[in-house]
Amino acid sequence: NNFMSNKLDQPGQHVATPDNQYAATATTGTNSEIENESSEVREAVEGIIAPQMTLERLKQVLTDLGLGEIKDEMVKFYIGYIKEFSKEKYAPLRGRSILMVDDTDGDIRNYMPELTVATNGNASFIHFNYKISVDELLAAILAQNPEIILMDYNLGYSRNVKGTDVIKELISQGFAGKIIGFSSDSLNNKFENAGAIGTVVKSTFNRSETIVQIANLIKNTR
Repeated sequence: NNFMSNKLDQPGQHVATPDNQYAATATTGTNSEIENESSEVREAVEGIIAPQMTLERLKQVLTDLGLGEIKDEMVKFYIGYIKEFSKEKYAPLRGRSILMVDDTDGDIRNYMPELTVATNGNASFIHFNYKISVDELLAAILAQNPEIILMDYNLGYSRNVKGTDVIKELISQGFAGKIIGFSSDSLNNKFENAGAIGTVVKSTFNRSETIVQIANLIKNTR
């Protein structure tokens, strides 16, 4: 299950591909760990996100992606993120459908909570690994048809798949949304030449500010 359309306000949604469907699970779940969490953390999280985006569901999405669960320390960080960066700063992403495409599960794990909160549950993720062909990737993206795509540059060194080539093919097949280069390197010219509206460097250390940069790019691009 590497194609994940995890819009938390649409549980059970699936992404169609030529070979059938890949599950998009975002179901409500409870377990002993969740039950034992402090009410303070619980109430704080549920107070900063939409009612349907409960802590349980956010944890379940991570589990369904095979990327582990959110730890209490991380939850507290997200609460700090919301307090530090006002609604005005991330407002351009509120309610927008964003799809992040990456071959590194760690990057997806790192950015999933911030993007989920910033978009009010409209963030989706595709982990592009050796099990997925480029044609399947293209089909999955076009099926989701997000408003915004965050595209990694190196999508698998062994296969030499470049995000810029994927962007060109998406546009040639009629994709009309906004695409942002999202990479560890400064590759703005390559991304813009491929058809992206710009590039945001994928920071390992300051993810909150990175999300704000994405919001600003969307805000300033028609």
